[in-house]
Amino acid sequence: MPDPPEKLAFLRSVQARRATTRQTFRTALLFAIQVVISSALLLWGYHLAHANGAIWAVASAILVVQPRIEQALSTSAVRIAANIVGGVMGFAIGEFFGTGPIPLLTAITATVIIAELLRLDLGLRTACVATVIVMTTSEGHVATSSIERHCGVLIGCLVAVMVQMLAEALRRILGWKNSRPKSSAVED
Repeated sequence: MPDPPEKLAFLRSVQARRATTRQTFRTALLFAIQVVISSALLLWGYHLAHANGAIWAVASAILVVQPRIEQALSTSAVRIAANIVGGVMGFAIGEFFGTGPIPLLTAITATVIIAELLRLDLGLRTACVATVIVMTTSEGHVATSSIERHCGVLIGCLVAVMVQMLAEALRRILGWKNSRPKSSAVED
């Protein structure tokens, strides 16, 4: 078992280098509200539509909500592009060559190459994960898995961006300042 100082060292390596203040707590609360509203809308919509793939929509919404709307739009674009690349590669390889270990590894390699050609650096890992998910879920039905994932990611991103736009308007009305520094979009 690690010594207490070693435990603290690990904690320091994952913590943001900032203080927790009333303003940062307000930002965190606003994030929670945006995520809960987005998730509830998506779950309700998927339930009403009797559609599969709500998990991809909810996960995408959570990953897209960011401290600033510009970051959310950027993250959304990266997520959509990465899932298109990874999903299409997983679908193509899976449909023509199956979903076994060799086709899966081939699809991951092809995804990395395509992502490099498109300079999709921020979405590389997401594209690879999308390839794996498309090829390994839905019991080998890569077309179903691909469609559910693509639709879910797109719908989740759109709902999250709309909810965040409403939150930005509310933040302005209430005079809340954003307490988190500007940074580039972070990949999931």
